[in-house]
Amino acid sequence: MNDLVINIRFNKFGRKWEPFVFSSGLHVIHGESGVGKSRLLDAIQEKPTAKGTNFEIDVNPHEHDVYRIYQNPDHQIIASTVTNEITFAGECKQLDPNELKEILDHNLKFLPDHIDPMMNPGYLSGGEKELLNLITALDFDSPVLLVDDGLSFLSKENKLHCMEMMHAWLKRSKGVIIWVTSDHEDLSHGDSSLVLSLDSLSEYRPGNKTMYDDIHIPKGEMNVDIKRLTFGYEGSRKIYSDLSMEIENIRSLGLLGNNGSGKTTFAGLCFGDLSPNKGEIEVSIIGSNECRIGYLDQFPEHLILLKTVDELLMELKENQVFDVSMDNTFKKRLNRFGIQWDHVAHVRGIDLSWAVLRILLIIMLCHCHFNVLILDEPTFGLGWDQRVKLRSFIRECMSNMHFMIVSHDRKFIRSICDNVIDLDKLDKNHVKHGKKEKTKS
Repeated sequence: MNDLVINIRFNKFGRKWEPFVFSSGLHVIHGESGVGKSRLLDAIQEKPTAKGTNFEIDVNPHEHDVYRIYQNPDHQIIASTVTNEITFAGECKQLDPNELKEILDHNLKFLPDHIDPMMNPGYLSGGEKELLNLITALDFDSPVLLVDDGLSFLSKENKLHCMEMMHAWLKRSKGVIIWVTSDHEDLSHGDSSLVLSLDSLSEYRPGNKTMYDDIHIPKGEMNVDIKRLTFGYEGSRKIYSDLSMEIENIRSLGLLGNNGSGKTTFAGLCFGDLSPNKGEIEVSIIGSNECRIGYLDQFPEHLILLKTVDELLMELKENQVFDVSMDNTFKKRLNRFGIQWDHVAHVRGIDLSWAVLRILLIIMLCHCHFNVLILDEPTFGLGWDQRVKLRSFIRECMSNMHFMIVSHDRKFIRSICDNVIDLDKLDKNHVKHGKKEKTKS
């Protein structure tokens, strides 16, 4: 295909138009949340950009067919089974049944062995959904593929697997992939690597600080007692089978593992959203008669649905969940992340960016009457600066709260949790764990 050429002009300082040429290959563009990564892809798709954006874009030529993978993997999946999702592109091309079977057999090799082809994709983990979306996207064979932070749920292992798939597609199709991401580590995967800021798009230059400073984690009082736990989703494999474990005297528990290892399932069982098939799992706080658990899952819009941010806050107050004495403190703390209450209060959650919504809800829940807060993939979609700020905020809240943090972000987990369990190594972890006896990975 012909090169994809975009001309970009940043409004600040009255800058001139600057061309960027994207030849066949994988082009990674990194940027902090809020700099306009999604708007950049909107422009390439010839969608109108929002008023007041920090740049203008002209795309030339316009004749390229464009396929886009969105940030929220649920927005891409339409079929009721994994099989139907995989063959959707072929069905759109009106391929015969034999060709569809060849496509299905070929693509199933790229999915984890434990995935049943006839299962509902809704039961897949966030990372497994992203993998499925990528398989479908590559099968459409559009000359231009846009990835809007749509691989950020993937573990390091599966992300490398996706790189192999994309490079194989590029070799075959000679197409262009533009992947925007908030994770600076993704820059290492690109044939070209660019950084988008509020006032520039420029070539990436290594050297930025990407290590967390040491912090003191206060003594913890949270216990997690698991007795002969067995759990599996309907029509799927057993994720846990006869698991017993004691985790004692911790402040923050980190859960690591590959996509599909059961991180979110573990969180759901602790919260009570899921019930064990057999056995039991109990979270308790030493010296407290009641363990009050809050939960923000990896899809934050599930908590707010169609409500505005203010409507959710009022609901929490009316149900005596939110600490009304902390109302002003909560709103001031939002400013630390560049979120002004007056600008978001009357906006529906689904109309906010994932990064803003995730941060806002974490801060809101930290001002509720919980003594344990479960955060599933809290760093998803956040740039480095935002991750550092979030880590600092969680540490502040540890003075009166305990945390369970689910993530594939190993650096973040190990920097903020005083006990870490790698679910990929659970067969080695059926032992008693205390604060001083961390699980190694």
